[in-house]
Amino acid sequence: MARRKRSAGKKRAPKKVSGDPARKAARKPAAKCPWFLYVAECSDGTLYVGIAKCVEARIACHNSGRGAKYTRTRGPVRAIYSEKLADVGAALRREREVKRWSRPKKISELGLASPPRLTPRPVPSRRSPAVRAEKAA
Repeated sequence: MARRKRSAGKKRAPKKVSGDPARKAARKPAAKCPWFLYVAECSDGTLYVGIAKCVEARIACHNSGRGAKYTRTRGPVRAIYSEKLADVGAALRREREVKRWSRPKKISELGLASPPRLTPRPVPSRRSPAVRAEKAA
């Protein structure tokens, strides 16, 4: 198989040489900031498990419709449990573990008392306003 020739006008960027040892030593190690595992209860009573750096901000995202696809149609949600973890890797591992549990196991293992359920949002009617008016009369 013949190799294609490069055109004379295009030049490749030089390969990056692995970092200078002096620069690597001068680099500061990344600070490990805490992450949180949280459990949110949706308006239909289901539980949603996720991770975030700031649980309050993440719950606000869920409630505004910019959160996870699962919670968009099940809002409003409220946080009923959170757990502080060392870093994002630990949070992801813990999230995967908790998501595999059944609802009863989540409630018992995480110590969730059966919280009072949120009032579900009214489901909009698919009927036209004229049909609704006829039925009401």
